[in-house]
Amino acid sequence: MYTRGYNNLSSYAEVNEEGLLQLGYSKDHRPDLGQLKVALASLDPLGMPVATEVLSGEKADDPVYLPIIARVREGLGEKGLLYVGDCKMAALQTRATLQFQSDFYVCPLSSVQVPFDQLQREIDELRKKDTPVKNVERVNDKNERMCIAQGYAHTSRADC
Repeated sequence: MYTRGYNNLSSYAEVNEEGLLQLGYSKDHRPDLGQLKVALASLDPLGMPVATEVLSGEKADDPVYLPIIARVREGLGEKGLLYVGDCKMAALQTRATLQFQSDFYVCPLSSVQVPFDQLQREIDELRKKDTPVKNVERVNDKNERMCIAQGYAHTSRADC
């Protein structure tokens, strides 16, 4: 399961109290334009949409993941799904809910959740222990495995 991040879209359409277009943070640096959020959860590798959500754009992104995840879970009736998202999906409540529901997630933690110096200390610790580096691979069009990244496998601790 791939949960695509919420995208803020700017619009020149009219903003009104009842509408979906609301003033909010603008990645375009245009706070005068109405914002709209569009969320998409799709099956990987098919890219087949499972759930979509259209939301007003004035609210933070992180609390809106759980409702669409609940819709996916209800629609598929499965546990043990893997959700992939951006750092806003890494909010503690979202990760705790996924783990409690016997699902899995992959998402980067923000620098607020893991400051750079803490991350560097943890990486240094793994290197001292000779922890093996894991390759992240994908299969190309010729059915060849390609290394696209390297890193350490790490299971979250309860205090993360």
